[in-house]
Amino acid sequence: MTTRHRVQVVRRQIGLMGAVILMLTALEALSYGLFFGVSLLGFLIVTELSSSQVVTVPWRSRLRRLGALGLFVYAVIATLRLSDLLSAVTLP
Repeated sequence: MTTRHRVQVVRRQIGLMGAVILMLTALEALSYGLFFGVSLLGFLIVTELSSSQVVTVPWRSRLRRLGALGLFVYAVIATLRLSDLLSAVTLP
């Protein structure tokens, strides 16, 4: 049961990421930052929707760590992007 559930979570995440690529390509807005952000949001949603309130399995804690790492990386990317935008603005 646990292995089957893990495979379902991975399949859902890969499907979501494929749908994100298709959607962003159709909108002509594909960029690495946007893809990473939307995929991270999808990962957090898939993780929460697939969780069980009754039983906590050990591999779920690794998903939480991976989600926290993803949020940290996204914060770093957003900070770097914001600093680039602010440095491009000339002040009078």
